[in-house]
Amino acid sequence: MNQTTNISFPQWLVFGLACLLLVFAPLIRAGNTGFALLVMQLLGLGILLVLGWWGLYRHRFPTAVWWFLIGSIGLVGLYLVPIPESLWRALPGRALYVDVYDWLGESGQRDLYLAVSLIPANTAYSLMALLPPLGIFLAVGCLDKRQLVSVVYLFLGVAALQAGIGLTQYSAGFSDSASGSYPNRDHFSAFMAMAFPLAFGLAAYHVGRHTGHHDEDTGVLEHKLNRVLVFASLTLLLLLAGIFSRSRAGVALMLLGILLSSLMFARHIGGKRSASLMATLSTIGGGIAASIGLIPVLNRFMQANPADDLRWYLFDTSFRGIQQFFPFGSGPGTFADIYRALQPLGQTGGFVNNAHNDYLELLFDTGLVGGVIIVGMLLLYLYGWWQLRQQAWEQTRFLKAGAGIGMLLVLLHAYVDFNFHIPANALFFAFLAGLFLRVERKR
Repeated sequence: MNQTTNISFPQWLVFGLACLLLVFAPLIRAGNTGFALLVMQLLGLGILLVLGWWGLYRHRFPTAVWWFLIGSIGLVGLYLVPIPESLWRALPGRALYVDVYDWLGESGQRDLYLAVSLIPANTAYSLMALLPPLGIFLAVGCLDKRQLVSVVYLFLGVAALQAGIGLTQYSAGFSDSASGSYPNRDHFSAFMAMAFPLAFGLAAYHVGRHTGHHDEDTGVLEHKLNRVLVFASLTLLLLLAGIFSRSRAGVALMLLGILLSSLMFARHIGGKRSASLMATLSTIGGGIAASIGLIPVLNRFMQANPADDLRWYLFDTSFRGIQQFFPFGSGPGTFADIYRALQPLGQTGGFVNNAHNDYLELLFDTGLVGGVIIVGMLLLYLYGWWQLRQQAWEQTRFLKAGAGIGMLLVLLHAYVDFNFHIPANALFFAFLAGLFLRVERKR
């Protein structure tokens, strides 16, 4: 009962803002509208102001994380620094834009400030879009353990609500796939994949607690059993929603999530019998769900040749753009506008807003800087697992392991989609990253 007295007012304020941000993020097309993104940015900015004013940002992150954040944001910010015209003309890939610049000068309409980014306004918007994920990432680091668990429960509650909406859409015939309030089933399935390992981990944690205390009174055991049932049901709900999204990548990620979660948690939940039971239930549940939901997904493979997927053409053109603008890129947030100048005449389907590969798009926009960011992010992810191996298998480690698996699934999904450009999913990934990388205080 005395735990609450140790939580400061600023921590409660950050806790409240973080909860509002997590709840609001997916409600309006997963933040993919101007109004929704503005609200998310204001909430993220509010969190950052509270953290900065009271100095809460100093808590619970390794020094390497701070170097990565400051370095990455600083390098991206350099794309907005004005540069001399002679230097701008000499940058790789600018020939077309130099001709347009000269034509504007001849017409008397040249009123631009020149930077490494070809479209500085887009780069500024991209930096502002970082406010929500940066805010939630740092917020996770300042929360008390009890607050942290509460925020995790809220995150899973938001995922459960989206899963329920998606399954209702599918079962009632409103849509041929589950998508919740997301505009795209692929991005919806990515959210399910992020939440699934956390729910699985909490179910495993409570199974382990239940089987490890046979001498407790009946009331306590019933309470623990109820928790096991709640989180096991939540796990199955998220699994079904991910599969009925009918997203090919989403279904593959959900099945991979079952495998990785089973391998990670089964041997830490109270003995071989409990491990066998958990693995058996996971396999049966996954098999039933897959047998029901995979048929229409397989039909999608059979109806169209995967080699004809538009993504391959996007990847090829994006590679050419990377080569043209290397090593500086065209500027953060400029892909959609710059790609149109590279898009082949025979590539139909309208304008292309994203590369459907977050890594290629980052390299297209930022060149060598993007490569450094990708490598740095992967090194931090591996460091998180190294750091985790030293912790005891208590609730916090189950949460961190679940967050780590969820991050891996989205990092894999980024090869064929643009989840990091969906505000809600970028926010949820940052939430998992904060949970995974935060350093617990030693008692």
